[in-house]
Amino acid sequence: MMKLLALVCFALVAKTFAQARCGSSKQCAREECCVSLPYTSRCTPLAQNGSACSLRNDLDIYENNCPCTRGFACRENRDSSQMICVPEA
Repeated sequence: MMKLLALVCFALVAKTFAQARCGSSKQCAREECCVSLPYTSRCTPLAQNGSACSLRNDLDIYENNCPCTRGFACRENRDSSQMICVPEA
């Protein structure tokens, strides 16, 4: 059990460091945004259909989630009051 826990922790750390650091979304790949995390910011893939999302902003850096990828809009889910990506009308 301890080996499995250590492996999971290692995988999470490796994933965090594999993502590029950023100061704004302009420093990220086309289908990524800059997400602010504790102690750092990382380029993260844009949110997809049904995924949690953030509204686009002028600061070009986001907390927790990226905005939606093209063709989707970030809307409040009535059931959970969480913002999610839905197809644009």
